[in-house]
Amino acid sequence: MAKHSRPTVARNGPWRKARAVLAGGLVLGIGASMTMAAWTDTEYARGTFSASTYNTEASVNGGASYAQAPVGSPATMTFNGTGMSPNTVRYATLFVRTTSGTTVAGTGNLLSATFSGTGAGTTASFLQGNLRYRAISFTGVATCGSALFTAAAAGSYLVGNSSTSASMTTAPATTTFSLPAAGAAPPAQICFEVSMVSNAPSEIQGQTLDVTWPFTSLSVQ
Repeated sequence: MAKHSRPTVARNGPWRKARAVLAGGLVLGIGASMTMAAWTDTEYARGTFSASTYNTEASVNGGASYAQAPVGSPATMTFNGTGMSPNTVRYATLFVRTTSGTTVAGTGNLLSATFSGTGAGTTASFLQGNLRYRAISFTGVATCGSALFTAAAAGSYLVGNSSTSASMTTAPATTTFSLPAAGAAPPAQICFEVSMVSNAPSEIQGQTLDVTWPFTSLSVQ
């Protein structure tokens, strides 16, 4: 029986080249489908910020009126009495609050005093050296007087304690008092007690002494 032999195609013949071209086309087609572009979109967020405001003011007439009291123009407290003698005791109150435009609350501190006048000296020959003081912070309608400095009084001592006064140069404690925002009640109330020692010498008669107590405050965020 006659056998038909399959035509032999050279390895580098046209058919193999065509197949190679076809295969290459398939590879290129797959690559194009994998790099197809996608839709994109972007969202944005924005925040707006503003600084708070903080300011304080003082009153020396029981809270009837308030005003700024900068270093060059301090609020002047009126102690109940003028001339002092041995064992004399005088009281005065200072109110401190934030201003109506203040947007945050704060805390306040009483700082060490500075002195001027003919009696500004710490030795026995000067008025300053013969005075003692106490200071207490309180709230409510209590009267600034001796009763406020008893052991049972509802207040926080800034200087001295229920039984002892301090020299005029004694630094106040680090005790703080609260200052609500926007001038809200209650304001901080500081009661000062100033006394003259019992053995004050006659040579201090007629001397004058100006005492300035700074207050500092810090906003509370």
